[in-house]
Amino acid sequence: MISTKLFNDQSIDRFKAITREIQQTQAQISTGKTVLRASDDPVAAANIAFTKDQKVLLERYATNIERAGHKLGLVDTILGDATNVLTRVYELGIQASNDTLNGADRKAVASEVKHLKETLLGLANSKDQSGAYIFSGFKVHQMPFLENSEAFIEYHGDRGVHSVPVSESMKMNTSIDGAAVFLRSPTDGKSLSIFSILENLENSLVTNTINTPAIELTHKTGGYTAEGNETIQVNLVGASSGNDDKLTFTTSALTMGDNDEVLTSIKSAFDALSDKKGYKANLVSEKLTFTRSDGTNFSFEMTETGIVGDTKISLQARLDGGELEDLLSGSPTSFTDSTNPVGNIKKAIEHVSLQRTTVGAQMNKGNVQRDVISNRLSLMNEKLSSLADADIAALVTKLQSQIIGRDAAQQSFVKIGQQSLFDYIR
Repeated sequence: MISTKLFNDQSIDRFKAITREIQQTQAQISTGKTVLRASDDPVAAANIAFTKDQKVLLERYATNIERAGHKLGLVDTILGDATNVLTRVYELGIQASNDTLNGADRKAVASEVKHLKETLLGLANSKDQSGAYIFSGFKVHQMPFLENSEAFIEYHGDRGVHSVPVSESMKMNTSIDGAAVFLRSPTDGKSLSIFSILENLENSLVTNTINTPAIELTHKTGGYTAEGNETIQVNLVGASSGNDDKLTFTTSALTMGDNDEVLTSIKSAFDALSDKKGYKANLVSEKLTFTRSDGTNFSFEMTETGIVGDTKISLQARLDGGELEDLLSGSPTSFTDSTNPVGNIKKAIEHVSLQRTTVGAQMNKGNVQRDVISNRLSLMNEKLSSLADADIAALVTKLQSQIIGRDAAQQSFVKIGQQSLFDYIR
């Protein structure tokens, strides 16, 4: 009886082992994987886990590239629209430079330029699909370009450029420096705001001084006004030396606190001259603009006399580049240059196009890296397949063999179990 019980127990344990093997093979067939648990093949399981981690990382890089591509595509579209706006302004500037247009015609053109400048400002303050400002750097919730009290466009973002990792050692920019795009247009050795360039063109159209060096005088907002009884002596000095190229005149005594009177008095004193030596003055909307009929350079000097107190009238000058500079008594303005405002528009177009090229280069970087990641993912999938994927045909054959073996073992067990000791001694 003891031998029979031992035989039965051993047989049952073997049947259990065979059943587990069959279940293992069946599970491999149903899942298509050879390694179902780490204990099946510890080395292969470790390699599979590492490869899967690398695959997840690469897929994250691919997602970063896709998102960066969408953001850069939006930037590219906006810069393309900005280029179209500037191109239209350039066309208007060429049109307005034609001598057949009169002052009224140029004012009409100036009105369209003004609206185009507002359109450009709207583009510079664009948001992405999440509501973040595109050109504000890291200050994504701060409107980047705002007009100050003197109607100048100021930048309120920062110089930050967003980026995301697209490989273990490479990053891809998802934005661009907004200040560099709209406030750093190179013009004859200096950088100017594109908005100032447009405003300069607009002013030259309003004052009918396009393609002519000009100095525009205004009273500084919040600055010192007349204290009473002052007079302003003005010197207009041409590029060549000599008295024939210099014009000097003095205003009548000013009234205390009257800002407009300062410009009006200068204009009146100029108009009273019998010989203006080729200089011209035009007072429009509290802006006094001086030009020369021969279109050559000149400078402006102002001396304030008869001062009662210690303060001096706050005048400022806008030069061809559109920059405002304070005029201190006795200090000349910066010498004007004869830069064509239309030429500056063309340079602004080239500048924005160059910035757009930078965006395109980043997009190309992403496209190249996307192909690299795609190839790496293909190789990793092949490696995973070699490590984990099952040979279904071989497993089916193995399963059939295991079933046949199990059935044969069961039949042998039944046959042996039916025999007794007497069957052997008979």
